[in-house]
Amino acid sequence: MTIAKNQRSSLLTDVKAGPGVIPIDYDGSMRLIKPGAMIYIDDGTIALKALAAAKDSVKTEGHNARTVKKHKGINIPGVNLESGIPTRIGRISRSEWKQELAT
Repeated sequence: MTIAKNQRSSLLTDVKAGPGVIPIDYDGSMRLIKPGAMIYIDDGTIALKALAAAKDSVKTEGHNARTVKKHKGINIPGVNLESGIPTRIGRISRSEWKQELAT
């Protein structure tokens, strides 16, 4: 799917791609994403601006024109999305993490 600048699209959980739909693999609530938040896909090569969010979707507007490829990461700076899988870093304190990095 190609996103054009100012094109409206939606990030949806557990659906297949279609016109204006970018499927994502995420089980938590999308409501944590507030209007105006920037959403970056594929190491920031694709930028979307959040317009509105519901439990399982986010309406967005393209900030630049790019093709969305399969299996690319999504980053949303300033938004701490829920995760059902705690990682080791998620279970240890910041000071423990810094100590591990130093070794």
